[in-house]
Amino acid sequence: MVKISISVDASSLILITKIGLLNELCHTFNIIVSESVYHESTNYSEYNDAKIIKEYINNKRIFVKKVNKRQKFILDLGEGEKQVLELYTQEKAKAVLIDDKKAIKGCKYHKINYITSPYLVYYFYKKKIINKNKAILSLKSLEEFGRYKADIIGFYLLKITDQENA
Repeated sequence: MVKISISVDASSLILITKIGLLNELCHTFNIIVSESVYHESTNYSEYNDAKIIKEYINNKRIFVKKVNKRQKFILDLGEGEKQVLELYTQEKAKAVLIDDKKAIKGCKYHKINYITSPYLVYYFYKKKIINKNKAILSLKSLEEFGRYKADIIGFYLLKITDQENA
């Protein structure tokens, strides 16, 4: 089975690692990150998530790619977010995994397929990659570690419980 490629932002990569879904992410998708995202997500080696991400990169479960062609974006984005969107085009990725509100607006404007960490948890549940308890725990952890409002997390929690009752 050929895995589809997704370009991942540092904050999303760190969040997915913190909630314990990095293995599922790398097993399901071909994960590509820019050099900027690599540095941003592994720079603080005293953090456990930085160590885990570096190990996945060293073991070639996450691939670091150099951005060859710079692009102009309508919004003022951080360097990491810009490179995530640039890698999407350069590597012909199917989507970007991104949680930054401004970058999501950029994705919408530039017609770039994107997914967020809460949606990814729901996707893993829907595809039976994780069970209901893991999905619920992961969403609650995203609310704690991420910048997600309770209504966004609640939306996906409802989808999980509604799907089970359907």
